[in-house]
Amino acid sequence: MKALRDHTDKALAVYQKDLVKRSQWGEITFEKAEADLVRAQELLTYLKELPLDVLPDGVINSTNTAVQQLIPILTRIDTFTLNTGNPAAQRDDIATQFHGQVDSVYNTVGVWIPFLAYKKGDIAENVGRLSQAVAEAKATLEEAKQTTEAKKIEIDSIVAAARAASASAGAAVFTEDFLKESSTQEKLAKNWLIAAGVIGVLGIVAASAMWLVAYKSQTLETSQLVQVIAAKLVILSILIGAASWCGGIYKALRHQTSMNKHRALSLRTLQAFVKAGSDDQTKNAVLMEACRAVFLGGNTGYLDGKGGGMDESSLKVIEIAKTLSGKS
Repeated sequence: MKALRDHTDKALAVYQKDLVKRSQWGEITFEKAEADLVRAQELLTYLKELPLDVLPDGVINSTNTAVQQLIPILTRIDTFTLNTGNPAAQRDDIATQFHGQVDSVYNTVGVWIPFLAYKKGDIAENVGRLSQAVAEAKATLEEAKQTTEAKKIEIDSIVAAARAASASAGAAVFTEDFLKESSTQEKLAKNWLIAAGVIGVLGIVAASAMWLVAYKSQTLETSQLVQVIAAKLVILSILIGAASWCGGIYKALRHQTSMNKHRALSLRTLQAFVKAGSDDQTKNAVLMEACRAVFLGGNTGYLDGKGGGMDESSLKVIEIAKTLSGKS
């Protein structure tokens, strides 16, 4: 073992000088042997660093012999000069011998290098560290998975609560809008009712005045009497038509007032049902009824049965609501 160590150190000591190019060599270099020089240096470094004591005695002895035979060739390269008769031929002969001896060293101990590296502990330690890192990563991944699942449940509950809160807030806003609109329309309806009453009173006064004029105009000729009565009838017809028109607007506004109050009360009632219901089926049913209450008209009696029907746009809104409730 000690002999192999000594020969390895002696061979590596030659590498302290440049063995490929030197100024005194001129154009003759050992570039053809450069790859073998690198291989030999790497192998000698392995033998110096690795635990050779685990090798069988036969392998150690064979390796020691191969390395010992490598030293004279390295020495020949180190002491090469141009004083010989044919330096180029001498260089080629040295390179050929060196290539064969490097192969001999590799064939002897090269197959043992991975085993020696493992026994040194670097690979075993790295494998242990890698196994520990994998175990830690697996534990971290499992912990992250559990945390993610817990967060997902929490986020789902937050989203559900946010949806419920937004729905309740939206319904409350719409309820106030409907009540506000109903109050405005009720005030307008009262104004139109007053206008209809005033016009009606004017019509009565005009009719009475016309009757008195006609009563006092018995001395008029027939043509004059017809002209007077016709003019007064036109005025009376205009007053009656205006009173009827104001009454129609009053009834329409009263119809809208009743419908908006109905929508507001329906939304308030449905909000209570939403809070009481827990399953999706109940909430979907509440959504459908809310749409019916808001978008479908009703017969309030103010429009003589002409209002409150289900038109095409209302049907489309209900179909959209069915689609949304089916996806929720």
